[in-house]
Amino acid sequence: NILRLLGRCLESDPFLLILEDSSMDLKAYLLQKREEPEAFLQSGTPLQFACGIASGLDHMHKNNFVHVDLAARNCVVSREGTVKVGDYGTAIQAYKDDYYAVGDVAVPIRWSAPESLHCTDIALEAKELTREANVWSYGVLLWELLSLGALPYETLGDEEVLRRVVTRRDLILQRPKAGGAHADRIYRVATWCWNEAASERP
Repeated sequence: NILRLLGRCLESDPFLLILEDSSMDLKAYLLQKREEPEAFLQSGTPLQFACGIASGLDHMHKNNFVHVDLAARNCVVSREGTVKVGDYGTAIQAYKDDYYAVGDVAVPIRWSAPESLHCTDIALEAKELTREANVWSYGVLLWELLSLGALPYETLGDEEVLRRVVTRRDLILQRPKAGGAHADRIYRVATWCWNEAASERP
């Protein structure tokens, strides 16, 4: 469940990568499903996607890789309906509101584990990502599945997200109101992923 690299050219600038084709990114797919939310949420597809993404992330971790921006926007849905972990490198342009600008760097604070960011009154610094931080982001991605692509903490501004989630650590995402065949189970796993003790995350 990882986007396949089909070819590359690293001999001259700009470097070129050829990746397998996909239908669309997962966030766009989820936003499209808002037209008929019950059909999607009552099916087994959210659980299937959750398992597929977990499988892809597990494969990355077993090979000593971490994903630098795990979110629905950086997963793809194949034409056959399989979800894969990937990153075309275009999410920052397509989903600017998902990122917090720190100088020339875009930080996905709403998906970031608290320990992966160092926040002071005057600066925000991203720390080295870990597998445990990826698991936190995976929990947010599960929430995205249940909310059909909503922006996490959408009623809060970026500064408030930093204050509540990163600094004070007194806020987690609430279960989306929409139901679904496996919504309770998926949300329960998400809450395990947001354990403040990184070593206790699944």
